[in-house]
Amino acid sequence: MKPNIIFLVIDGARAGHIFSSQNTAKTPNIDLLVKKGISFTNCFSSVDGTTMSFNCIFNSLYPTKTGLRAKKVILTENNFLEKLKTNGYHIFGYIPKVSSFDSMVELFENSKNSYYAGPPVKHISETKEEILKNLDSIKLKKPWFYFIHILDINALRQEPSPFGIPEFLDEKFGETPYDKIMSSIDYGIGKILEKIDPEQTIFVITADHGSLIPFENLGFTDFEPSFEKELKIGKKLMPKSTHKVGGKVFSTVRNLVRESRLKKAAKGLSWYEQRSRQPHFKVALYDENIRVPLIISGSKILPKQTSFLMSNMDIFPTIFDILGLETNKGKIDGRSLKPILDGKKLEEKPIFLHTMPHEKIEEDDAEGIRTTKYKFIRSAKNPKKNRQLYNLELDKFENTNIIEDGLDEEKKLEAILEDIKSSKEEVEDISEEERKKIEAELRKLGYM
Repeated sequence: MKPNIIFLVIDGARAGHIFSSQNTAKTPNIDLLVKKGISFTNCFSSVDGTTMSFNCIFNSLYPTKTGLRAKKVILTENNFLEKLKTNGYHIFGYIPKVSSFDSMVELFENSKNSYYAGPPVKHISETKEEILKNLDSIKLKKPWFYFIHILDINALRQEPSPFGIPEFLDEKFGETPYDKIMSSIDYGIGKILEKIDPEQTIFVITADHGSLIPFENLGFTDFEPSFEKELKIGKKLMPKSTHKVGGKVFSTVRNLVRESRLKKAAKGLSWYEQRSRQPHFKVALYDENIRVPLIISGSKILPKQTSFLMSNMDIFPTIFDILGLETNKGKIDGRSLKPILDGKKLEEKPIFLHTMPHEKIEEDDAEGIRTTKYKFIRSAKNPKKNRQLYNLELDKFENTNIIEDGLDEEKKLEAILEDIKSSKEEVEDISEEERKKIEAELRKLGYM
């Protein structure tokens, strides 16, 4: 009998915190899954946004083939959710209710398959009840695949300190808001583990992308003046017809003051520490934005940890190989890392990177290539601009751009980038009305 599978995506989870001994969150259940399962400590999302990341995961294809500006999850003919169905799996899910994920919902057999995405974001302390009810209702439909996507960490986009989880605000659950939320998530994972049979279930934990953790817990909004009194006085003194213009003036002044304060506070800080205070929706391809955890634990899985470089496109091919299922190797860009687990050698494969663009292509939209040793980044809008090269063995936090000194390496990585980009890009089938609806939802969630 094939094992059941729980596939949990923790939106915005950082691998560095889950696999680090310096992590201050209380995560006994995640730690147990790590101890008993396979940990891939060097797994990277090809993109820094959810939708395109899911397209890489489910299709095992470069984002050039599913759309570099994709606004919704696109499931191609050879997607792995359909492959699971073909192999006898019942597909269930519990995901945020946003239009971008409609194609996934169509495959779920359970009717209660989504929840309000916010704001405010619902924490697993609320969503776990429906997650557990679904587990009770699907137990007889074996084998099952249960996809869960939680947004708890996204709450920090809307409020710097955690809300909705009062029982986890004590310092014993972590030194940072991020760690406190991870402690809450771990508690929810523990409740799920109580419901499943570990001998018949594989538990997968990963993320769609990483997230920023502000240095000294001070994000960009902490440097922002409120001007509350000034706004109240202004509204009283100025006629209503001028309120809109006045609001823009206040907004401009507030932004200038914030930037000035941030610049002053940045003195003596590294580039890694400085950029940690950028807005959460700032697109970027630094490791904190794209390095994700990957844990595969459970039925007949032997404990192992590997730091071999892998892409999120490799997740499902690896799972299928572990299960002994076919993957259509010639039609996907990802590959199985099971040979590494079996002690065999596998040639390293560079990882293609691309930011997830917002409404229009901006100067900070970027593309690049990551290997174990180097990362090359350039502007996606103008390849001659914003060119960066980092030696990751000497500079793991990407503080020093060595583009002027690494001409040979830059050429090699850029050639790989051009080769991958030459693969055909699919045109996303989306109407203008649907695009506007999705963008409005993403903006509401703090992605735009």
